[in-house]
Amino acid sequence: MTSLFGELFPRLPQDSGTGGHGGTGAESVNGLPVRNGGDGFLCLFLEPYGDVFWLKPGDEFTVLPGEGVPDPQFTVEMVKHRLIVWVFEGGDPAKVVVGCTVVDSGGNELPEGHQWPDGRSPY
Repeated sequence: MTSLFGELFPRLPQDSGTGGHGGTGAESVNGLPVRNGGDGFLCLFLEPYGDVFWLKPGDEFTVLPGEGVPDPQFTVEMVKHRLIVWVFEGGDPAKVVVGCTVVDSGGNELPEGHQWPDGRSPY
């Protein structure tokens, strides 16, 4: 029996040639899928450095922890038109994961500032 959580947030498919993430080379398959179900831009704000990625309506990105991060735990806070994401190793707030990658639905790594709309502030 599949849980509702498993249906909403499926694990990324394994790909033995790329380490499991369709090209990122990461070993872990634990990631946080983020989908913009709204009708405007949504800002994905990745802490602790404030890296920003913009999702257009219908876009789906996945936040992946760095290689070798055991048991990553994601904390998400919704504020206005943005999602603020922190990643912790094993849920320990003293162990902030700083080496995260954001990929699109095709597994392509996205640069910080991806799709930043003109004149928009993440705040």
